[in-house]
Amino acid sequence: MSGGRDGGGSRSTLLGRFIESFRRPPSQPRQEQRPVEEDLGLKTLRTVYAQYTQTEEPVEKERRLYTMLPLFLKNCSRLKGSELVTRFPECLEFSEHVALLFVRHVTQISQIHGSRGSEALLRFLGGESRDGEVQTGLLMLQVLQVFSEGPSQLVDAVMTNDFSSILVRCVHLFLDLPPPSPPTKPRSLSGDSRSSPKTEARPTGAVGSEIDRDADPEIRQAQRTTLQRLLTSMLTHLCRHASAVECLMKFNDLALLFGAISSPCLPYNRIWRKSAADCLLAIFRHSLSSEVINYVHTKGCIGFCIRNIKLSVDQPPLDLVEIFATIFCCLKDSSDMSQVLIEDFAAHGGHKFLFDYLLYLERKGDDDAREAVRNMVFLISGLVTAGFHPVELSVTEVGPFQAEDFSIPRSVGPGSSVRNVNIFLVLQDAFIQSRSSHLGKTLLDTILSIYRSDPVNYFVLESQRTLPTFLEISPEKQQPVQKQMFQAVGARDGGPQLRPHTGTD
Repeated sequence: MSGGRDGGGSRSTLLGRFIESFRRPPSQPRQEQRPVEEDLGLKTLRTVYAQYTQTEEPVEKERRLYTMLPLFLKNCSRLKGSELVTRFPECLEFSEHVALLFVRHVTQISQIHGSRGSEALLRFLGGESRDGEVQTGLLMLQVLQVFSEGPSQLVDAVMTNDFSSILVRCVHLFLDLPPPSPPTKPRSLSGDSRSSPKTEARPTGAVGSEIDRDADPEIRQAQRTTLQRLLTSMLTHLCRHASAVECLMKFNDLALLFGAISSPCLPYNRIWRKSAADCLLAIFRHSLSSEVINYVHTKGCIGFCIRNIKLSVDQPPLDLVEIFATIFCCLKDSSDMSQVLIEDFAAHGGHKFLFDYLLYLERKGDDDAREAVRNMVFLISGLVTAGFHPVELSVTEVGPFQAEDFSIPRSVGPGSSVRNVNIFLVLQDAFIQSRSSHLGKTLLDTILSIYRSDPVNYFVLESQRTLPTFLEISPEKQQPVQKQMFQAVGARDGGPQLRPHTGTD
């Protein structure tokens, strides 16, 4: 029996070693194979780059640069930061040359007016291509992605050619793209070659080249989406760096982004509006400065957005919700440094528009409008706590607040206490004017949650007489709203009782 056990133990050990052999890395010679291949590839890349720098004839020089693009992607795309500089010391100069060539081509294409220009640019960047085509524009973009998503040393190298500005121009042009579905064209049934004249062959991505109209619309839209994700990734990484943001301000492309997020566009181009929104969010979260705030204020970007939105009120409600979400995030992030942009929003009629739009959605009443109401009320409530300065407390001169043993509770802190009373009044006034139980209950829920989020909010808002006013108009509200209101007034939630102070207690 013991021998059997020993034999079983030996088999178990052998089986364990056998399985472990699959888990171990390959043998040593195979481990060295990849580094050797990479070293050879980098050596070839550096050799070709040396030949490129010694070439003076422009066409040949450009051809050599194109040959380096796939070499670089194969051998350097996995290298990070300082490792890339160490193993390819010429990489910074190389990136400047690629960025310069890219900017030159895009600038040339952008001179074409209308949708033809945006189509030509899309084709150049590989957003619509035929099978087997090698898109030189896309290759350059992929090379520059390696640098734009690296540390500041690599980003600053591509920014010598105002790279972030040209990417924003690409996004803006793509807002005017025609639909991805090909137009219906009469086709000859006889096969007569005269019905489909041949066109002169052009280099892939050449300016003015025709889009393949016979491509599957779904494939074409998928290609656009892939390109959009690439451009968005590059821009959001670039906009974490001061040099990229300074470039956008220098060429007024930061203002262009505000125009892009607030202008109407066709459904198939909304992906590009999202790119602009993601770019703005990256700037306000990672690169916000007094210079950025001053630029947005001086250029009137917030007022421009509000004017655009007022002209686009017939857009799908959820589209406008997305626009407001971007604007509100920018306002809230900026309020940690300054009150200026929040004041701009109020000065250009933003509060009045929000109030009117909530009532407009209530009248509209369909499913999208109801969902938009919930989202809009949530967004507005987030802005109630945004502000650079805390609100001074104001309590009545009579009643329990004047008792000797009474003290105002401490605030929970920023993000919970009310700092924007005027935006709170948008919610309060909308509740007073609401007629439907859906809008009324949504607003009441939100207003009560604001009270409960910080004990000090009851005292900040005491002068607005919110709860007494709500009780006065309760007979005008629908029964579900009345029920919710009276339940809330009589409830305690670990803080002050949610009931109005009438001055007679």
